[in-house]
Amino acid sequence: MVLLNRPRSLTLALGLFLALASSAVAQARDGGATRWSVTGSAPVDFHVAVDSVVAHSGRASMRIVAEHEPGGFATLITSLPAAPYAGQRVRLSAYLRTESLSGAGAALWLRADGSAAGSAFVTTQGRRAIVGTTPWSEVAVELDVPPDAATLVLGALSSAKGTLWADDFRLVAVANAASARTLGYEPGDSLIPPPRHAAAVLAGSPHEEARAVTARGLDNLVAFARLTGYVRFFHPSDSALGTNWDEFTVRGMRLVERAPTADSLAATLRALFASIAPSVRVHRTDTQPPAAKGSHADSAAVVFWQHLGYGAPAVPGDRTRSVYSSMRRHVPRVDGRVPDSIPVGFQAPREYVPVPDPAQPFRADLGAGVSAVVPLALHATGGSDNMAAQPPAVTERFAADDRATRLGIVALLWMVPQHFYP
Repeated sequence: MVLLNRPRSLTLALGLFLALASSAVAQARDGGATRWSVTGSAPVDFHVAVDSVVAHSGRASMRIVAEHEPGGFATLITSLPAAPYAGQRVRLSAYLRTESLSGAGAALWLRADGSAAGSAFVTTQGRRAIVGTTPWSEVAVELDVPPDAATLVLGALSSAKGTLWADDFRLVAVANAASARTLGYEPGDSLIPPPRHAAAVLAGSPHEEARAVTARGLDNLVAFARLTGYVRFFHPSDSALGTNWDEFTVRGMRLVERAPTADSLAATLRALFASIAPSVRVHRTDTQPPAAKGSHADSAAVVFWQHLGYGAPAVPGDRTRSVYSSMRRHVPRVDGRVPDSIPVGFQAPREYVPVPDPAQPFRADLGAGVSAVVPLALHATGGSDNMAAQPPAVTERFAADDRATRLGIVALLWMVPQHFYP
């Protein structure tokens, strides 16, 4: 990979961006219409929209706004086939306008991705900082497109508080004016909004300042932490196994604290866990839990968690072995029934662990007026034993000065000794 004109202040951000952009590219369509999307290291810190009032030409431009100092950057991004420009020097230009843009400011960038691993990349950021309040100004970058390039990826990014407008993107082979292509935002073009978790949208800014916890709010947070621990460590669904619990816990903190009543808290908890553990039933403590849905008595196997201490997910590349482990066990039916217990290992003397009955779920009073029914075993069609998986990447941008992040850290630390301290 070749990096050209890369400023020190954006080294980490642009390095991360190269990875993010590779999975968020929107293909430019023929006929002049363009599909744009939004990505970056902190897209949730920005508001990105088509501006039908401010434009350099035509009827619209693209506007990127950060009301507070962002924790990273957001970028417009689109792509097009590189074949018409392969082996040539190309020039990408656009008109940018700024208002009260601070810090590292804005940049225009262009990247060529090869059919094999590797890319060439240029940005205007290292040439001059586009900051402050400026009128519409043309900026441009030039790039020698490798002969084996497959895709050109381009856009404009902002990494600062303030407003950036971008309009009239134009790509052309320097030696062939007839190859010019305009990439705009006029009617018929489209903007794919940045992906945002529903909890993040409902909860607002991820930069909440410190404030006291009310008595009701504390009860809600404790109830949420208890249920998260039960589902995280003992509910054996595929969705629970694939959940990043750090991210889930921080986002959940922003939602459950504000529930004013037990009914509201129960509804919030049901919504949070619905996609992870649909068989978990949350209800007001003085009422009966909802009836379990479906029957799977004829399933081929039962799946449950076997914990020998706290078997934390291994760090990639870590070859050390721990005496603690967490394994999701699949126990097949034998002659139509599930064994009452199974051996822990294969060495003598053999130790056995009981197999939980899916029909006998765990019942817990979570506090705050709500309770939960959590199955410790589920019916399964088959499968094999597997260790706790490495969780997926976090899209939440954690911050030490964010209240929910600090609350989430406390809850996550508490869950481990709560369930595994001997």
